[in-house]
Amino acid sequence: MVNALAKKYSDLYFKGCLGREINAMTETLVSHGANTLLNVFCAALVNKDDEVVAFEPHFPTYLDHVEMAGGKSNFCPLRYDKEAGIWKYDINEVKAAIARPNVKLFILNTPQNPTGKVFTQEEMEELSDALAEHPHIVVLADEVYDFLTFDGRKHIPFATIGDNWKRTVTIYSGGKLLSCTGWKIGWAFGPPAIIKMGAIISNTVYYTGNTPGQVALAKCLDKCWEPYTEMGHEGMTYAETVSHDFAKNRDYLVEALKDPSTFPMEPTTCEGGYFLMVDITKCRDLIPAKYFENHDYLPAD
Repeated sequence: MVNALAKKYSDLYFKGCLGREINAMTETLVSHGANTLLNVFCAALVNKDDEVVAFEPHFPTYLDHVEMAGGKSNFCPLRYDKEAGIWKYDINEVKAAIARPNVKLFILNTPQNPTGKVFTQEEMEELSDALAEHPHIVVLADEVYDFLTFDGRKHIPFATIGDNWKRTVTIYSGGKLLSCTGWKIGWAFGPPAIIKMGAIISNTVYYTGNTPGQVALAKCLDKCWEPYTEMGHEGMTYAETVSHDFAKNRDYLVEALKDPSTFPMEPTTCEGGYFLMVDITKCRDLIPAKYFENHDYLPAD
């Protein structure tokens, strides 16, 4: 499986951008799903009272993994610009967060769960420039939805920007790619020294792997990017059919949520991934008053 993964992802991303082949034995780590890899690398890289920076809202278990490792979260907000229809961060807030002395890890998720934001080349370069001032910070690039971008957008691995390979562990998910999340197969690529740290921790977290699933994935991996013959998807690869079908589902949900006969929800822009966030501000009068009591963080209006 590691041989199949290293070859395929070298071809997909790393040979073209970096001119390098991933080493299957030293730069690849297979685990029980991508979520396990998040836990493993947080445990390997974060000590007590170290800080981890990520964008929020975020995949909920980021917080759990950080706390299990004894670390502290230091999250930066993504804000929705309704007029532009995009999720945005403030680079000055990011710079302030990563400049704190105890920051050891930066988690970047694209396409992002749950906002559906796909970070652009320009945003990746801006974040890369900010992190360049702090060479000790390792980046965990959670890219499990890499194949699931919509409306012509392209996924860009953070590790392919500039010199980021040296500091980045990139995480992918067979469960996401093949819609079989219960089988729990994930993998990561990165520089040997960091991958080795994750491998040492992973050997204490689990002992055996899902061998049938790994054999099956190794055999079918190349086929995911070959022409697919299912009715209605002629001319597409398997990965493209998944993205095509999810985009149709997204469009259906967006139209349904805009229906004036339903709750007054306003869907936000979803550029990729599994999730669609909605603005429920106009539903405020439908929410029982008790849920607004003793919560100072809620806006008065």
